[in-house]
Amino acid sequence: MKWIIIGSILLAILAFSVLPFTGGDNAKYYLLSRSLRQGNYRELWNPDMPIHTHFPITLPALLIPAPNYTSSKIIIFIFFILSLFAYMYYVKDYKKSIGFMALVLFAFSPILREYSHYVLSEIPYIFFSLMALILAQKKRYILASIFAIITFYTRIIGLTLLLTIAILVIIDWNKPKFVLLAFPVFASVYFIMGLILKGGGSNYLSYINPMLFFINFRAFTTNILGKLFGIPQISIILFGIMLLGIWKYRNRLIEIYAGLYMLVLMMWKWGWDYRLYLPLLPIFAIWIAYGIYNVSQRITKDNIILGWTAGLFILGNLSYTVATAPKTWENNRLWIQYREPPTDLKYMLIRHYLEAKKMIEEENISEEQMFMAQKSAMFYLFTGRKAIGVKDVNAK
Repeated sequence: MKWIIIGSILLAILAFSVLPFTGGDNAKYYLLSRSLRQGNYRELWNPDMPIHTHFPITLPALLIPAPNYTSSKIIIFIFFILSLFAYMYYVKDYKKSIGFMALVLFAFSPILREYSHYVLSEIPYIFFSLMALILAQKKRYILASIFAIITFYTRIIGLTLLLTIAILVIIDWNKPKFVLLAFPVFASVYFIMGLILKGGGSNYLSYINPMLFFINFRAFTTNILGKLFGIPQISIILFGIMLLGIWKYRNRLIEIYAGLYMLVLMMWKWGWDYRLYLPLLPIFAIWIAYGIYNVSQRITKDNIILGWTAGLFILGNLSYTVATAPKTWENNRLWIQYREPPTDLKYMLIRHYLEAKKMIEEENISEEQMFMAQKSAMFYLFTGRKAIGVKDVNAK
């Protein structure tokens, strides 16, 4: 199945963009890594703030070796490759046809490929959580808990993985009980630190609203699940296939973990955002692969439907990526040579901040001047000047 990995990597290279993602969080992660280089964990774009506590420290720490923003993308890409190999190892014990289908769905997911070059925490989270799942499946709970702790310090939602391992230790009572201390101790350290230092936001419980459950569930079943595989139009069909896969394949580890994870997201303030579900892509791929396998067996008594599904999925991804690659790499060339962003609407913010930098230099504005920007960290990334976000001003 190595050809699947190689094919996925080649498509990801074709789709690789050196331009900054305009979401804003990427700039924060990168700038926090620069702050760690200086020996602290403060917001460079607003150094008057206390120690930052909103984003856990793992990803900024991983980005420390990156000499510039573009090279930080390469670090994320390396974790993308590691995730592919980890997943190939994870599914090797499954029935060959099911492991093949799951690997195809995971490796050729257009969303996974898109995020393989974003300086965000989803890809490292997938790698660390896969390592924890592989070890937990083998009942090596101590090593699994170590990777789960790293996962937690990559994204707070990793607490669900720590809790899953703790539950399994309780069920499998002959294992060392001290592993149970992993999730409350390390979770408490982070939240207590946030409460004491009152940093960039740590009250995650305020983001949970049970009234959102059915709204987010509807978004997941009718759009998000399909979007993870590049086909949101058939999301509800994929959901039905996935339910069949869950029914046919019972695995206590991934059922508890995915159940806890989904329970949180169903009540989460931003539970409509498909990006938040990307860390569960490895599990969704397994369940859908089992569902397709069972449909194929019922209709044709062989794997012909599964094979055609895998082939069409790969062909669709190949066609789209090859078709868009020339524009992607032309944009890369313009950015590298001239620092010129594309005219696409999604890059308009970058263009505005580059214009702001030019204005600041022409007007010779003092370095002590504080600016107000829609995305303060991105503003600092392009201008080198301190800024406060618009929503922070409104809050005051």
